[in-house]
Amino acid sequence: MPFLSFWHDRLSSNLKAALLTLFGVSAFVVNDSLTRVAGNTLPVSQVMLLRGLFASLTLFIWLRTKGPLPPIRAMLDLRLLARNILDGTATILFLMALAKMPLANVFAILQGIPLAVTAAAAILLREPVGWRRWGAIGIGFLGVLICLRPGPDGFSIYAICLLLSVICSALREIVTRTIRPELPSSVVSFVTSIAVGLFGLLILPFETRSWQTPGWAELLALFFAGVFVILGLISTTAAIRGGDVSFAAPFRYGNLIVAILIGWLFFAELPDALTLIGSAIIVGSGLFTLYRERVRKDAQPIAAENMARGAPRGI
Repeated sequence: MPFLSFWHDRLSSNLKAALLTLFGVSAFVVNDSLTRVAGNTLPVSQVMLLRGLFASLTLFIWLRTKGPLPPIRAMLDLRLLARNILDGTATILFLMALAKMPLANVFAILQGIPLAVTAAAAILLREPVGWRRWGAIGIGFLGVLICLRPGPDGFSIYAICLLLSVICSALREIVTRTIRPELPSSVVSFVTSIAVGLFGLLILPFETRSWQTPGWAELLALFFAGVFVILGLISTTAAIRGGDVSFAAPFRYGNLIVAILIGWLFFAELPDALTLIGSAIIVGSGLFTLYRERVRKDAQPIAAENMARGAPRGI
C-alpha cells in the first residue's frame, strides 16, 4: 500500500540517520582524543590550522577519485557560510575547554547537544515537540548543570566555553538541515574543513602561546585526527540531512561510552560519581525524547484515520 510504503521508507531513513550519527560521533571522539594529544604542546590556532589542512587534503583526494568538484559558485551558499561560522566558533570554544578538562567530563556536558538540537528544531524548524519532551529537555539540562558543578564563584571560563560550544553546535545542525539537498554532504564537509582551518589562521595573532614546530608525533596525531574528523563530518552531515533532526539527535549519546573508554585506556581518567549521575540524567532524558518521538509517529496514522471517520479530536 502506498501509505504504508511511505511510512516504511520514512522510518528507514530515520534509522539510517541514527546509525550514521552513532558512527559519526564515535569518529569525533577519536579525533578529539588525537587533537588533545597534539594540543598538549601546540596552541589551539595551530591545531585547528594543521588539522584542517590534513582533513581538507584527505577529503579533496577522496572527492577527486569520485569525479570533478562542483563549481566554486555552487559552494558559495549563504547557509553553508553560516554553518561554517558556527562550526569554527564551536571548534575554538571546544578546543579551549578540551585542553583543560577531563575527557569524560567534556563529553558528558556535550550530551546536551541533542537536547539543544531538539529544542532548536522545535523553535526554528517548527518540528512538533510536546510538553513531555520539553520536560525531558529541562531535566536533561539539569543533568548538564550537575556535570558542570559551578562553584561559589560560578562557572569556570572553560565550562562557559563548553556551554557556548554546545549552543553553536546545535545552531550549526539546524542550519545544516536547511542547506539545499543537491549539494552533497561530502562537499559540505570539504568546505567546512577548509573553513575551520582558516579559523585557526584568523585567531593565530590573538594566541597567548607562540607558534611551535610540531614533531612527528604531533603531525601524525593531527593527520589521523583530520581523517577521523572527515569521517565524523560526512556521517553526521548525511544523518542530519537524511532524517528527522529530533529522531537522530539522541543517538549522539553513544559518544559518551567511547569517551569514557578512551579516557580510561589512554589518559588514565575515570568520571566521578557526579559526572556519572549527570550523564545518566542527560542520557535518560534523551532516550525519553526518542521514545516520545516514536509514540508521536505511531499516533499520526491513527489520528488521520479517526479524522477521516469523523471521530472527535479528543479520541
